[in-house]
Amino acid sequence: MKKYLVSSAVLLLMTACTYPIYKTLQPKSMVVVLDENKMAIKNAKVHLQTTECMPCEKSEQIALSNDEGIVHFDSKREWRKEILTIHGSQFFTWGWCVEKEGYKTIVTSDKSSDKFESHRTFILKKGKSLPCDSPYLVSEFKLERFNDSRLINRVQTLITEMLDPNKAKNAYAKLETLGKESVPYIVLQMDDFRELPVKNMSIDNNKKIEVTYVTDVLAVVLTKLMDTQLSRHIVGTNLSDKKYIISRWRNFIRNWGLSKEK
Repeated sequence: MKKYLVSSAVLLLMTACTYPIYKTLQPKSMVVVLDENKMAIKNAKVHLQTTECMPCEKSEQIALSNDEGIVHFDSKREWRKEILTIHGSQFFTWGWCVEKEGYKTIVTSDKSSDKFESHRTFILKKGKSLPCDSPYLVSEFKLERFNDSRLINRVQTLITEMLDPNKAKNAYAKLETLGKESVPYIVLQMDDFRELPVKNMSIDNNKKIEVTYVTDVLAVVLTKLMDTQLSRHIVGTNLSDKKYIISRWRNFIRNWGLSKEK
């Protein structure tokens, strides 16, 4: 009986230990918003997004950039009563979202305190602006080694042509002719959810496939170029499925070419 009580007491301590802790609810942060010519963008809407977990709840603070494109966020800290359970303790993550009419919205993935970049410069590119709560947004993804300007420009040019009803079908076909070397550059553009004016493309001896967004065409072309089933579910599925496929392609190219470089 005594052994049982001791074991129960130890288990109770392990599962529910309470102690005070001074928590950072929001880190002191600064953002600079510039255009592609490195000119300041005024009145860009900057969201500092906070996720508080165990249980998980989301909140955000929003501010507009000033004449210099700068936004400041104050630190928020307070004493909390921490309850340590077998599942861990309460924790926070933070992420950014920057939107401005006429520019492509940027959203980052949430990061813990040791990885979150509290001082960031965002370069906004001309394009369709989406609100930060849009289901079409995909977090930013960069791999600096993919810097072949010829391929960057070629892929971006063909994507622009996809949005022209008179050039779309030809652009679909031309994208595939860029070959395997274009794969990383296509993947880097997969977060493009602009709607297409021509919603069918021909593959495999004029077989027709329905496409709705730019990302659908990119996924089909990637599947053909790499002879893989990585994108087999992206066309005709819901947005969360499409985002999952995009994440799989991003993981696919992380080590692209590294073995050759060694």
